Amino acid sequence: MGRRQHHAPNALCGSHLFVGIVWELALFNFRLELIFLDRQLVPYFYNHSDQRLALRRERVIYEIWNSGGVRPMWTDDLKCDRLTSVLWDERREAVKQMAIVMKDWPDGQHLLWTDQCSSDFDAYSKFETEVFTFYVEAFHGRFGRIPHVPLEQPLSLGQFRK
Repeated sequence: MGRRQHHAPNALCGSHLFVGIVWELALFNFRLELIFLDRQLVPYFYNHSDQRLALRRERVIYEIWNSGGVRPMWTDDLKCDRLTSVLWDERREAVKQMAIVMKDWPDGQHLLWTDQCSSDFDAYSKFETEVFTFYVEAFHGRFGRIPHVPLEQPLSLGQFRK
């Protein structure tokens, strides 16, 4: 993780490193599954003869994670995944972007961001619950299982930066 090099025996013994590796794999998994579900539910973005439509669609999805793409960019900033921030004012922009993506999904039109969600914690919390409930139900409906959604970064991640 980060710019440090670790060897397998040290990685297995260092619980903080192990936690970081598991966390990063959880993020990869969540991000790839979200993109895969999007491809399943709105294939017209991806099957269009103009492939730029698919690239634009994936950029909209990457905005959930500060445009970092699928790979968490820990070497740049530990806030590379604002969806997992413990601070609701950081997380809300990612949740809002996730709702923008899912509004194109079947039955996703009800995910409406209001100005109240920007300033009222209770309104935001209700919206966040609605967004994640919809995601879990859509995922389960398509794949027959509950998705893994990483929601809070381990505190030990800070030690891996530079």
